[in-house]
Amino acid sequence: MSYLVATDGSTEGDEAVRYAARQAVAFYETLEIVHVLTPESELVDGTIVLPGEEAAVASGEDVLDNARAVAEAAVGDEPID
Repeated sequence: MSYLVATDGSTEGDEAVRYAARQAVAFYETLEIVHVLTPESELVDGTIVLPGEEAAVASGEDVLDNARAVAEAAVGDEPID
């Protein structure tokens, strides 16, 4: 079994990550952290174009990097898979 937690980088999202990390460690399970991108899309000549895709991906990666740090801080020296 794995623990799955979604975060948007908010204070509430960080708290959800902390809780899930502690649960995963307590029960020797893995932790999956996800963040959903919802960029605006346009249809150009029959092709879906995502303006700002690179910036959205970079922002999402920052959110996930922060979430990993939050999870690690929540469990101290305990390993998280």
